Amino acid sequence: MYIKTIILGILISFLWLITKDKEMTIIDIKEKNIIIGEYFNERVQISKDGKYGYMDKEGKIIVEPIYDQTEAFINYNYALVMKEDKIGVIDRQGKEIITPKYEKIEIIDNHCFKVFKDKKWGIINKNNIVIIPDEYVNIKKLKDGMFYLFDGSNTIKVLDSKLKEKNKIKANDVVSSGENNYIEVLEEKVFIVKNDNKYEITPDIEQIYEENLVKIKNNKYGIETLDGKVLVPYIYDGIFIQNKDNVFVRKNNEYGVIDIGNNLKIEIKYEKISPFYERLAIFEKDANFGMMDETGNQVLKNIYLSVEGIRGNYIIVGLESGMGLVNRYEKTMIPCENDEIKFIGENYFITIKDNNLNILNKNFKKVLEFKLKDVLNLYRGQINTKDKIYLFN
Repeated sequence: MYIKTIILGILISFLWLITKDKEMTIIDIKEKNIIIGEYFNERVQISKDGKYGYMDKEGKIIVEPIYDQTEAFINYNYALVMKEDKIGVIDRQGKEIITPKYEKIEIIDNHCFKVFKDKKWGIINKNNIVIIPDEYVNIKKLKDGMFYLFDGSNTIKVLDSKLKEKNKIKANDVVSSGENNYIEVLEEKVFIVKNDNKYEITPDIEQIYEENLVKIKNNKYGIETLDGKVLVPYIYDGIFIQNKDNVFVRKNNEYGVIDIGNNLKIEIKYEKISPFYERLAIFEKDANFGMMDETGNQVLKNIYLSVEGIRGNYIIVGLESGMGLVNRYEKTMIPCENDEIKFIGENYFITIKDNNLNILNKNFKKVLEFKLKDVLNLYRGQINTKDKIYLFN
């Protein structure tokens, strides 16, 4: 369980007064008594005397600070909580849906939870009724509603969305003992993991996936299937598979991109290429950085000292003069004269320069200004100061 630690200045009983813009909410904090954390999904994590709870945006305590740790309400309408090293689930009104008694919990959807106890997984619903008994080494649910159940033997049960057994998949390469064997779902396909090697066992395909497709012969890297069919010849100094269409290869300390059939997509001539994000990759050439699309077309020429982030149409870049923002057509939106540029929320930008922090809206107009020392904490869509919380949609 990943638990978010709540950090932020100590405040002693407080009252929230809310003023709203179309895409920004400002909450004034009057009286002081509690540590304020991150706001997410109309709930604020709070802390008092080392215990954690939640408030809503009007300042009403929804969950008293009684838990040892809490998570944000990210998944559906539930959050994980911990008490005495055991994990449970609460809803947005603070009701304990699952009493803290499990070692691990994963929220599947608004109705079901995967629970782990005594080294076995099961599934229960929000009424604590057992859907699948906790007797499996691993359980996975795909988007189509099917469940894959692995009990540690060489067979995986496949259940349909109504929990009726649909079929069984034999995994002859999986031994029945040892803790290194489990099932995993990647890109909606099922894989057996045996001693850290991933074997795909969907009925129509059987091959090693991702980095485990990659093998070494005579100090060169290639890709072949489980039955020995060579997909990519052993001619590369390194290989990283992002997906079947984007396989990054290294040759003579230069990088390019092929597909899983060894068709060249991007010429092997770059000093570095990052994985694609939003169909764009950062590349380094001649000690400068740019950005390219999946066809190798340069969206940004390699004239920058750094390319640090992308959101929608906008890219954070750096020159000797400082950090700035350009769009995908290389038009300058914020000049490269800042110490730092950040995205905040979906429609705002942060510029930091000379110990000042400014907030720009989507039209690049300054709407807020802070002294950097007055900003106690900065989240992905939230700024906390001594007496206010600013929320950015």
